[in-house]
Amino acid sequence: MERPATSRTMEDRSARVLMVDDHPKNAELLEAYLVPEGYDVITAYDGVEALGKVEQEGPPDIVLQDVMMSRMDGYEVCQKMKEDEATQFVPIVIVGMDELTDTRACLDAA
Repeated sequence: MERPATSRTMEDRSARVLMVDDHPKNAELLEAYLVPEGYDVITAYDGVEALGKVEQEGPPDIVLQDVMMSRMDGYEVCQKMKEDEATQFVPIVIVGMDELTDTRACLDAA
């Protein structure tokens, strides 16, 4: 059975990665690794911008984000995404944690 021309599956598109980091160099570095591997990278530089991009462009397949950011930190972004039915099952990977308290706070936010 043929698929309609407008039907899209995971094989038809690259995974959408939302990269959230308030340090542009960090975001650029991860993007430099992911784009050549075929990932569609959406970049935001703080939590407010990240949630705005999710609202405008739809949920990503995965989020890679920093914890400490201006305007809205990674904990709050995680909490807001887990409260929203459209994004509650999107995996969120926190990068840049270096203490057990950061890990506990992330788990509590989820």
